[in-house]
Parts: sequence; C-alpha cells; structure tokens
Amino acid sequence: MRILILTLLLLFEIILESTVLSFISIGGVTLNLVLITIVSIGLIYGKIEGMSLGLISGLLCDILFGRVLGFHALSYMLIGYLMGIISELVYRENRLISPLFTALSIFIYHVSFYFLQYFSGIEFSILQYFKNITVVSILVNSVIAFFIYPIFLKLSQQAFFR
Repeated sequence: MRILILTLLLLFEIILESTVLSFISIGGVTLNLVLITIVSIGLIYGKIEGMSLGLISGLLCDILFGRVLGFHALSYMLIGYLMGIISELVYRENRLISPLFTALSIFIYHVSFYFLQYFSGIEFSILQYFKNITVVSILVNSVIAFFIYPIFLKLSQQAFFR
C-alpha cells in the first residue's frame, strides 16, 4: 500500500514540476520535489524502497521529458540507494539530515548531468554551470527539504505507512 501511495505522490510531483513549478524559478532554478522525496524515502524506509521508487520516478521522468532514456532513472535510483545506506548510519529523526543529504544528492545529480552532456558532445563550462545552477539548486532544494522531510517522517509513523 505504501509503495502505491508513494508512487502516486511521485507521479503527482512530476506533473506538478512540469506544469506549475516550471514557471516558478529562484535564481533560474526550479524545485526538484521528486529528488527531495526520493532522499526522504531513502532516509526513512531504506535502500530497497529508495532505490525502487527512485527507479520508478526516474523512468517516468525519462519517458515524459527526457532526451535519453535512463538518465533520470539511473541517477534517481543511485541516489535512493545511497540514501538508504546512509539511513543505516544516521539518526533519521534529526531534521538536519535531510537538507544535508539533499544537498549531496543535488550535487550528485548535477555531476551526472554534466557527464551526460560531456559524453554527448555538448560543451559548456563546468565552472559556470556549477556556479550559476548547481549552487543555487543546492540552496533552494535544501531549504525546501528542511520543511518537507518532517512531513514524511510523521507520515512514516502512521499505521498505513509502516
């Protein structure tokens, strides 16, 4: 039941990101609610669910919006798995772990995006990209994760989410 609800939530977030949130940008960066959710799921439920939901949401993103099938799927799956491993090492009720690991996940996501562009033959300045896009994205998404993670934490304590 939990997997179904979280999959529907991720589908809703993908639709929300591609419609309403695409018009709202902070410093040229839009929110990545899907990534924040994958980080939260991985930290709360572990590596199997983090990896599974990362793969599902990544494939949905690739099918709907991607140029290369598998880029989001691989990135989100890897991030969900890493957050599951990290969840075994940290105190999950700490509100600061989500922004910290969201920042790490955004960095991993942007590095993988850069390498995809590089291997596709598209040249652009990595320093400009990281300075203008990655840093702002890390800050914006980490702040939002600080407020979203406690909601997932409270939901995980409900009977139908255990």
